[in-house]
Amino acid sequence: MICKPYTEDLQSLWDETVRCSRNGTFLFQRNFMDYHKDRYKDESLVFLSDKGKVVGVLPACWIENDTTIASHGGLTYGGFIIPHHTSLAEVGEMLSLSLKHYRELGAKCFYYKPTPYIYHSEPSEEALYWLFRNDAQLVSRAASQTIDLRQGELQLSTLRKRKIKRSTTHTPAYSNSPQHLPAYWQLLTEVLKQEHDVKPVHTLEEITLLQNKFPGNIKLYTCLVNERVEAGVMIFEHENTAHAQYISASRLSREAGLLDALLYEVILSYQSKGFKYFDFGISTENGGRYLNTGLAFQKEGFGARAVVYDTYSIKLT
Repeated sequence: MICKPYTEDLQSLWDETVRCSRNGTFLFQRNFMDYHKDRYKDESLVFLSDKGKVVGVLPACWIENDTTIASHGGLTYGGFIIPHHTSLAEVGEMLSLSLKHYRELGAKCFYYKPTPYIYHSEPSEEALYWLFRNDAQLVSRAASQTIDLRQGELQLSTLRKRKIKRSTTHTPAYSNSPQHLPAYWQLLTEVLKQEHDVKPVHTLEEITLLQNKFPGNIKLYTCLVNERVEAGVMIFEHENTAHAQYISASRLSREAGLLDALLYEVILSYQSKGFKYFDFGISTENGGRYLNTGLAFQKEGFGARAVVYDTYSIKLT
């Protein structure tokens, strides 16, 4: 087996590998990864068998002043993206080649963020075994709340049911249209600034660009009252999983239960489409060492339960 650094002439091969993999998502398509390539120095790898057949790819970049390689610094998760035919032993060889390559580049540490199982189309946890074999250390464990949509009727809490019922007094209108993106982004930006003194990870220009590139994967659902956006949720659609990337609501929406009603409608729509999971996203901060209990409580009120997003490290020196 050989590994070779990713170059732009390999984009078609890379993207086809991701599309046909058992654990890849559209986040690993180069048109998504490369929208912020000016922020991250790419060190991705492509792995070929002795017969020239692709056995996997590894999205990766430099972080921490070019002392550490991460898979991936600009994505929620990363790790080896592997086709159906790739074996457990081959993943072990891929990791060995990766560590050797990054040592030769002068990296001191390798961070690995495995793609959670809810994004797999079939079992794909080979890398976790080989991380153990290479004495990788768990350095971060974020907790997300996820609904298994195959379980039938949603297990709503009494509070969530009450808020959803309350929302009808405002005769809300629900929309799935990108035309409301500017108004929603203004609402999202204002709420994040007021409540957390932070900005959205993506600018309006960036998220518009990504939505235009991936219209089938990035969807915006909004709740309107008198044609004004009062709540919204942006969904990143993967093969089996709908992931809530951004959720925001005005004070009116939260008090009147409009956000709860919107989320309920959106979750039911994905259940009816045959999706396996609805992932609300993480409710933790500081590498998982702080739990936002109020946020977790809200998500658990829809019947969601924990799925972890891990980060492992391997010292290279």
